[in-house]
Amino acid sequence: MIVAILAFAIMSTSNVINPQSTIRIENVGEFEIDPSGIERQRADVFAHGQISIFDVLVDLDRRGEISMTYHYDEELETHVIDSLNGKKHWWYQAYYDGGWLENNNWRIDLFPYKDKMYIQVFHTNSGHIEALHDSFRTQVERRDANGGTVMVETVRIRAPGINHVFHDVHVTPHDLRDDALKEGTVTAIDVIMSLGDQGRITYETTWYEEIAGSEVKTYFVTSIDGQAAHGRCGYVYEVGEENMYANHIHIPMDMRVLTSPEYFEMFWICL
Repeated sequence: MIVAILAFAIMSTSNVINPQSTIRIENVGEFEIDPSGIERQRADVFAHGQISIFDVLVDLDRRGEISMTYHYDEELETHVIDSLNGKKHWWYQAYYDGGWLENNNWRIDLFPYKDKMYIQVFHTNSGHIEALHDSFRTQVERRDANGGTVMVETVRIRAPGINHVFHDVHVTPHDLRDDALKEGTVTAIDVIMSLGDQGRITYETTWYEEIAGSEVKTYFVTSIDGQAAHGRCGYVYEVGEENMYANHIHIPMDMRVLTSPEYFEMFWICL
């Protein structure tokens, strides 16, 4: 059980605004989220019934709670907010049940919505947005240069007795979450599973419905090359571009959709 506590960083929910999902937009207001009826913008990625944080904003705009203009940028493969209530340069933070706000650099339309989550949308600067867009563009170009196949330039796995470094890892989908994602969607957990397919490692995964009273409903990697999580020790991961901060965020591995990140790292920690 401690594996999931490590992997999902479970803590007190006292900082959650209310037991329902909530979105707070800087200098605009706070809204409770009713996901029923919200349509997904990324039907190429998410299965029917699964939405993203961006979809919540689109629904608020549709209902007249906010005024937002946006477009889908093919080069970045994500939706871009052009303006929100007349202002440019917006970004967000979010956490799931039992979590806390953390910086991130993940595409807003690929951050999966869950019940009992909290979202904060804030005004930032043009340099921040440009850096994010540069990283998105680089990932798309990296994948396209590889014939459309997701490839991770460097994969690092560190645990007691394990210090693996793999280069140019081709990642294929395993459709673990066909309840929430379209068939053929590549996620972070597919990096580990692809290494297993290629005979480079052995691994085990475990499904958890909830941990310490917090809803998770996700697969965790619980063993690599015989080194199994135990006691207060287990595996956590991060993925993204080497020159970007905030790659270690608590989107479950089986729901973190990849384009072609520069690196993936899974490492061992003990609390």
